[in-house]
Amino acid sequence: MAKARDLARDYGGQGQILPIKDTLPVFSISVVYKLTGVPVRMLREYEKYGLTRPRRLNGRRLYSQCEIGFIKDIRFYLMNRQMTIKGLKEFYLRSSCWEIKRCGHAGCPAYGNVKKRCWEVTNVHKKCNPEICPFCPIFLVKTAHKNKKDTPPISPRTFTP
Repeated sequence: MAKARDLARDYGGQGQILPIKDTLPVFSISVVYKLTGVPVRMLREYEKYGLTRPRRLNGRRLYSQCEIGFIKDIRFYLMNRQMTIKGLKEFYLRSSCWEIKRCGHAGCPAYGNVKKRCWEVTNVHKKCNPEICPFCPIFLVKTAHKNKKDTPPISPRTFTP
């Protein structure tokens, strides 16, 4: 799949490509459907259940490139692992980011740390991009959850069929 910067058009017809950040919301819901195969109705359900938070411009939902990647991850768990949306939210709530993403950055301060969330420590690690955190469904679910201390951590292996 093409990255957002690859989809940037030739600005002014002079061979200059307009750079687009991965966090810039530029894709409409219909374009996201075409890029991911996730039906528009399901994209709205993901938003309703707090797994995505598209930006709004004049009432239209706009998604960024990193949100498209997260939508593909959500789709993987729902289709390939046969999880429900509520089950996926619970999985995100009880798991650490580094367990789900399997980032493998041994030097990352969040890696292996069950007491701190990755978005609390990413700004001190050069390989992490804290600008992506607000688009991450794990971040959205955990920051929206009221009783964070009442949910014991679990392993991603718990949900492997």
